Amino acid sequence: MTTLVHGRPLACLVALSLPLWASPSAGQSQPVITDAIIGESNPVTPEISTAQLQQILKEGKTPVLDVRSAQEYAIAHIPGSINHYEKEVEQITKAYPDHKAALIFYCNGPYCGKSKRLSEELKKEGYTNIRRYQLGLPVWRALGNTVQTDLAGVEIGRGITTIDSRPGLVDDDVGHQVAAEGQPHVGAANGQAANVVVVVGHGGSPGSRT
Repeated sequence: MTTLVHGRPLACLVALSLPLWASPSAGQSQPVITDAIIGESNPVTPEISTAQLQQILKEGKTPVLDVRSAQEYAIAHIPGSINHYEKEVEQITKAYPDHKAALIFYCNGPYCGKSKRLSEELKKEGYTNIRRYQLGLPVWRALGNTVQTDLAGVEIGRGITTIDSRPGLVDDDVGHQVAAEGQPHVGAANGQAANVVVVVGHGGSPGSRT
């Protein structure tokens, strides 16, 4: 099993400082943070909340597009999302030719313009059912949700620490060793402070998720 665990303190501060708007979920008298959106004035395309995105991913019927670069996506992305870089408009229109089909975009959080710019471009092309998770990956993580790191992201090694939880002196899939049984090895890639931790256990490999 491989678990991805992520540092959240900075993201939590960002989330708490946002001018979020929330409406109560069904059966609840008080709003909850997962119902929050930024509440932009005159948005080009509507926003969705974390709770709505969770439900969309659970249903698996609507494509959720991570519109950041391939490298950013490899390092960390929302599980179940598909990578289409914002500037690859022609490829996106070919992949999703139905202008009425629902599409969800997200990027690097409240102040990231990638999903907004792509929404504007596709709206000009006649797409009518685009929504954005404008809170993005940072708030998704801050609210305790899992993100996925691909093997390519582990190899990039920026801010990724690998912990091998398997007992005994063994090599793991990214070249680290466990020094002794019960003493997992912790290595920070390139000597940088880690904001992503990959825990490697039996039956798992870096980049998979629980």
